[in-house]
Amino acid sequence: MQAVVYGLFVYCNRLIGAPSLTPPQSELLAAIPSDIRTVLTRLGLDPEIIRYASCPKCRCTYPPDEKNAAKPYPSRCTYQETDKGKCGERLVQEVPGGLGREEALKYYPYHSLKKWLAALSLRPELLKLARNAWDSTSSSTGGWHDIWDAPILRDFLGPDKRTPFSSQPDGSVHLVFSLFIDWFNPFGNKKAGKSHSIGGIYLVCLNLPPHLRYRPENIYLAGIIPGPQEPELHELNHYLRPLVEELLVLWHRGLYLRGMAHDQAGWLIRAAVVPLVCDLPALRKTAGFASHSANQFCSFCLLRKEDITNLDRSSWPRRSREDHYRYARRWRDAGTDAERARLFKKYGVRWSELLRLPYWDPMRFSLVDAMHNLFLGELRHHCRHVWGINDKENRSQTGGITPHTPEEQQEWLNCVAAALKKGAGWSRIRRGYVAATAEHNKAVPPGSSNLAKAKCIAALMKWVRCSFI
Repeated sequence: MQAVVYGLFVYCNRLIGAPSLTPPQSELLAAIPSDIRTVLTRLGLDPEIIRYASCPKCRCTYPPDEKNAAKPYPSRCTYQETDKGKCGERLVQEVPGGLGREEALKYYPYHSLKKWLAALSLRPELLKLARNAWDSTSSSTGGWHDIWDAPILRDFLGPDKRTPFSSQPDGSVHLVFSLFIDWFNPFGNKKAGKSHSIGGIYLVCLNLPPHLRYRPENIYLAGIIPGPQEPELHELNHYLRPLVEELLVLWHRGLYLRGMAHDQAGWLIRAAVVPLVCDLPALRKTAGFASHSANQFCSFCLLRKEDITNLDRSSWPRRSREDHYRYARRWRDAGTDAERARLFKKYGVRWSELLRLPYWDPMRFSLVDAMHNLFLGELRHHCRHVWGINDKENRSQTGGITPHTPEEQQEWLNCVAAALKKGAGWSRIRRGYVAATAEHNKAVPPGSSNLAKAKCIAALMKWVRCSFI
């Protein structure tokens, strides 16, 4: 804007023979902000951020006391978990030259969901789109074109557990959000490696059409999880708690916003978080599941790690929300760390703040992240390299297979031998080499070369144990 205004002034002044810039024109140019933060402040568009004090040790969060501006936070952390006693970690430090004023050692900035919705009400066209979204469907075209078409959202019930959430009385808008949590290095991986990590908690309104849904101005950034390391396992609950508190109010009571347009009296907003969309580590930490490498590795079924090669879906024992909630609550209420460890080893479940939402189902609402699964090639990697569905990935432009030279073949056979000794390192080896080695050493029955890669590896490892131990 500065460049455009400056150009206009110079052009017009030349037409009348005036100097390039007159004093009033220079004064006007100087008044145009050069930083977007200044613009937001002058227009009153700065989001209202609540700065929680976050314990550097246990991650417990403390809201500021607005009545005590000089010392808004307690000096020590009072959080107590199991039988370990109070944390007692120091939370604040004195501001140099601040005349006794204190500040937190670590902050958790949180943007209130109610405040974000209030800002959204200033854009009534978006709220109308969100309300009308429940009337649109792709079922008539014979397919789902978006997550909004999924039956789990269309059949989602309201607080009374009888009325569909899609039923909106006059003047009300029912919103469905997806929750996304992930960590990143604010300094860039090349500059600081992976030694520093902060997280973001985002909500995306699924009522909006896809071309508007993921625009930065339409995404709700709830909070920034402080670094320099990720919170440990259930410590993430401290950062989820303020969001869950607001979601409970929006679910049971709703939020009334006065209309800004002359033809709109106001809006009664109800909201729910349904899908949790994360990569696997963040998903397991957020929902309270064990790691994907644990004995109970799956968030949908109770299949054990030793049965990971079982591809018969009908034989997988399904998880249930009732059992999950019961085991998670037992873990939360355990009196000692030893009891928590015993329960987690048995059930593979920890408590998550999201379980306080009466409608939230960790099995049905935990989704695979499309970015990692498709765009970053995780599905392709599993199909080709882990399951061995296609071991002919090196193809020439004519579509034929590019064979390995004898030297390359020997190198890969050496990799097979090394993997047999270590019991690891199979992921990058083609299934063809694994299957050929297993068949040559009669580790698999003759004519079984079409076995999956995992079964060939298991047969080879069994052959090594029987032959050399």
